[in-house]
Amino acid sequence: MTLISKGKNIDTAPIRRLFVQGEKRASSITFIIDSCCGGIDLSDCVFTVRGLNRNGEFAESYLTADELPDGKIALEWLPDSKFTAVDGELSLELRAYRATPEYGDDTGLMLKYIMPPITVRKSPNGTNCALPDSITQSLEAVSNAVASGIAAIGGGIAIKAVTAAEYEASPHEENILYVITEE
Repeated sequence: MTLISKGKNIDTAPIRRLFVQGEKRASSITFIIDSCCGGIDLSDCVFTVRGLNRNGEFAESYLTADELPDGKIALEWLPDSKFTAVDGELSLELRAYRATPEYGDDTGLMLKYIMPPITVRKSPNGTNCALPDSITQSLEAVSNAVASGIAAIGGGIAIKAVTAAEYEASPHEENILYVITEE
């Protein structure tokens, strides 16, 4: 299913009643956005979809971005059960982030694409488990990305926990991912 943005607006009519409570990765959604918005190049942004269900619980998922030759970016989303845990209205928001070191932070929010809410249809088989909080979801996403990255470069990487003082004082070895722990 493909949803194409018009500026910062994305029509969700094609997926308005697509999801059923408890589904996991049952549908792939592709968002097509302009690679430039308001004169700002989005090609180096990180993209996420956030969902807010009727219970006020958030779900978040990182998107895979692919630059297209026509000045567009395709963003792939495989909605998991965090988005479909609760039946009823689900408000969606596409976010673009970029590092902004000149302002002293590394996750400066850049743009939000607001979409009309969709409906998660009730499953006839009861309810689902509670939704994990956004921090847990983000940590899981980072852990998965690190594991995928290590596997992609051959898996010959070891992880070593050290204090900041130990890291500064010792020579750095090849194929070691240093994790700085508290003193």
